[in-house]
Amino acid sequence: MKGLAGLVLSLFDLCEAEGRLLQENVIATVRRSVILTLGLVFGAVALAFLVASAYTSLRLFIAAPIALAIMAVICACIAGVMLWSVKLKKKKPTQADQDVKPENQDQ
Repeated sequence: MKGLAGLVLSLFDLCEAEGRLLQENVIATVRRSVILTLGLVFGAVALAFLVASAYTSLRLFIAAPIALAIMAVICACIAGVMLWSVKLKKKKPTQADQDVKPENQDQ
């Protein structure tokens, strides 16, 4: 009976230790997520201020609608480059895909 009681106590000690470790890891993950989110928000605000200042500077030299169109094209180009730079993972062929032969290849 002592062996069973020792086993149960050891199991509960292990659960307690794992629970504390999980709690510490969750707190660290939440803290990093909040910092990352704040960084992204401040980065977006900084980019908005940069675009607004460029628009204001352009508006001094050319008409407002043309300056706005130029800024829209520049922002669209930046967004296009950012989206283009994202590399999508290629789908790994499954066994079913490998078993299917194209119709134009007979042997």
